[in-house]
Amino acid sequence: MRLRAPWAWSGRDANVPHTHRDKSDPRINETLCARQIDTHGLASGDIYLLRTGTTLHRTVPLTEDGSARTVVNMTWASAKDLGKPLVGDDRW
Repeated sequence: MRLRAPWAWSGRDANVPHTHRDKSDPRINETLCARQIDTHGLASGDIYLLRTGTTLHRTVPLTEDGSARTVVNMTWASAKDLGKPLVGDDRW
């Protein structure tokens, strides 16, 4: 849930759906160059869901002086996810 967000370019999220990350060789820049990046504007109070395991995503950085963003992030896991071993800095 986006609690507070400036309505400008910096109040947006960028996503590349249907991606699969190999943690030993992520090749993120290659994916960004090869695939369409979907950018969505979000206003204060907006809620959105995305499947983070198959969606390369980021919040567009804040660029305006004095701008601020407050986000509540919640994560759900399936039984399949809970059965996976944690690797490196994984927290899901």
